[in-house]
Amino acid sequence: MKIFKDKKTKDIIFICMTLISLLEWYFAYKIANKYAGIYNIGIFILFLGQPIYYKALFKNQNAYLKLKIIAMGLILFISPLIIYYTLPKYTYNEGKQIVQRYVHSSRNTVFIDISKEKDTVPLVNNPEQLFVSNRAYYYEIKSTIGNKYFMVNPLTGKVVQMPKDYWTGDEK
Repeated sequence: MKIFKDKKTKDIIFICMTLISLLEWYFAYKIANKYAGIYNIGIFILFLGQPIYYKALFKNQNAYLKLKIIAMGLILFISPLIIYYTLPKYTYNEGKQIVQRYVHSSRNTVFIDISKEKDTVPLVNNPEQLFVSNRAYYYEIKSTIGNKYFMVNPLTGKVVQMPKDYWTGDEK
């Protein structure tokens, strides 16, 4: 098709695809932070190379250029949709609110800060979902009778009170 042979048109398409890729990188970063430890972020590695793919797309003229542009456009728009629809239902902060309701507490509930390496715990018998790891959010609440430990399933929001600290094995 003659329109794809025009350098100005190819430059506009390349710039648009690169801008959309930058937006995808931004959202990938936000998702990686919001669902850290729960959402498998390896899928985002594909986003890193997108502008390089687009540049290579326009390097050589051939009979399949229109098909390549359509395929890249589909990948560009479908991959964020797949990621969006596979996100867990609850974030770490939403899990805190669920735990707060579970313990029937007001805003005076004191959550003990847990390091990012320990704010999720392994989960068995978790419903399968694409890109979601078998982990649950982990919380520790300060209590007058001793600390309480909870985990929240990020897919279902189910709360489980744990008898002891998962990481140290200390009783409540």
